[in-house]
Amino acid sequence: MNEADPKRNYRFERYGDEIYLAVSQRAEGEEGAGIDDLLNECKLRKLDVSQENVMNIFDLATGNSVLLCMAHEKMVLGPLVKIDVSRDFMEAAACVYQGMDPEAARVTRQDIDAQIKASMIQYGILEEAVESLLSSEAYFRKGVIARGTPRTDGQDARAEFHFNPHGLEIRPVELENGNVDFYNLNLIQTVGEDTLLIEKTPAVEGQAGMNVRGTAMPPAKVRDLKLTAGSNTKLSEDGNKLYAAVPGHVVFKDGKTQVLPIFEVKEDVGFGTGNIRFPGNVVIHGNVLETFSVIADGDVEIKGNLSGYVEAGGNLKVGKGIVRGKTKTKGNIYVHHVENGKVEVEGSLMASEAVLYSTVAAKNSVFVGGKRGLISGGSVSAYKSVNAKVIGSPLATATEIILGITKEELMEYQGLIKQLVEIQETDQKIHKLLDVFVMMKAQISKPLPPDKEEQYQRLTASDQDNKIKLRTCQRRKAEIEEHMNNLDQVSLNVSDTLYAGVSLSIGSNTMVTKDEVPHCTYRYIDREIVQQIYSAQAAKRG
Repeated sequence: MNEADPKRNYRFERYGDEIYLAVSQRAEGEEGAGIDDLLNECKLRKLDVSQENVMNIFDLATGNSVLLCMAHEKMVLGPLVKIDVSRDFMEAAACVYQGMDPEAARVTRQDIDAQIKASMIQYGILEEAVESLLSSEAYFRKGVIARGTPRTDGQDARAEFHFNPHGLEIRPVELENGNVDFYNLNLIQTVGEDTLLIEKTPAVEGQAGMNVRGTAMPPAKVRDLKLTAGSNTKLSEDGNKLYAAVPGHVVFKDGKTQVLPIFEVKEDVGFGTGNIRFPGNVVIHGNVLETFSVIADGDVEIKGNLSGYVEAGGNLKVGKGIVRGKTKTKGNIYVHHVENGKVEVEGSLMASEAVLYSTVAAKNSVFVGGKRGLISGGSVSAYKSVNAKVIGSPLATATEIILGITKEELMEYQGLIKQLVEIQETDQKIHKLLDVFVMMKAQISKPLPPDKEEQYQRLTASDQDNKIKLRTCQRRKAEIEEHMNNLDQVSLNVSDTLYAGVSLSIGSNTMVTKDEVPHCTYRYIDREIVQQIYSAQAAKRG
């Protein structure tokens, strides 16, 4: 037997029906993988040639021919060209094998071109790679011979806001003397005429690609956007910039940017003015008297007291107090004190003195600071936290604190549970009666009497209405429960004293304090209300 060619790692030889393998050096890296691929391509696996046997021959690497297997009719003995196309058709690799017979013809360019055509490769052929495969002396070689051009996706149009479209996040600063500064809050995002509000960067189209089979691959569609001018704004000629047309307060609402002017009332809102409704910001230099209302889409500032009703689409600032007044506010509320008032706020309530005998429902938090920092009497509920110096009184004044849900929602939840029981009882009664009608229909061959048919139709309609009520109640109950289950971050923070008689509800748990508790924080941990030592940092996070 002849030794393997020292220029090559391995060599196959055929003598009659016997196939020999000669290895001149140990198998490492790609050479070991090459022999594995070659065995597959030549179908030697069909002849029970074990990979272990082959690798043993490579490990010995004596250069002498070793019997590998017997020839088989399905074995590929002559030149071989095979092309594999990747699943995404972006790359094609050719396998070239010169064969086991040294005297046989070599693989030619025509052989490769024929396989390229058979594989339907029409684009991205790498000529240098093909020539490299043809010129190589290795028995088995493999390489990428065609590569597609990937598509290049573009960029969506985007808008850059030169103001905060979500509104300003405002929190009062507690001064060294214990007072709270409500005077430098900068509640309004003020802009001047011709101020740039939004700048649009146009969309950039992508570039199409092509795979090795000549199929074009269009880029993903880019999304454009159109700037829309709201009240008191104007667009540039190319539509890519939005400016303020007048000075005022800028807000972003329902996909439109508006600049709202400010409406000032130099006196009390009362008989002299009547009720006020304004699509912007309102500043009242006096009071809002009982029985009168102010409804504004923007912020409302009252220099005096609020004893009437205010509905604000933004923030509410009351220089003195909410005294027997009511408000529904979508932003935050800043007030000196609340007494016998009713407050619903989607942001936070921040009082610089006290909240007394009032009903407060905040979708965010309640902060009562200043020298007194007192919450006493009534009910205060907040989704996140309630923070005060003192809660309750030495006389055990009944004071209710609810966290994670508002009192109205808690009452609604309790009502839903009762309503679901009633609906289910009604459902059982309806179905018992319907079962009677079904039995009646089964026992008689003719239609039901008109009065019975009418009764049956009424029951069927009631059944449908009852099912709708059931689904509605279950859906609303699930919404409230989902909110009630997210209570990890809620807290009650009392920096001075929590008096006896205060009721604290978190989730489905309620506790009533029996003794005074100094400097305390209450959290909801493992479905239990847990008392901790008061932390100023925790109160700030709240």
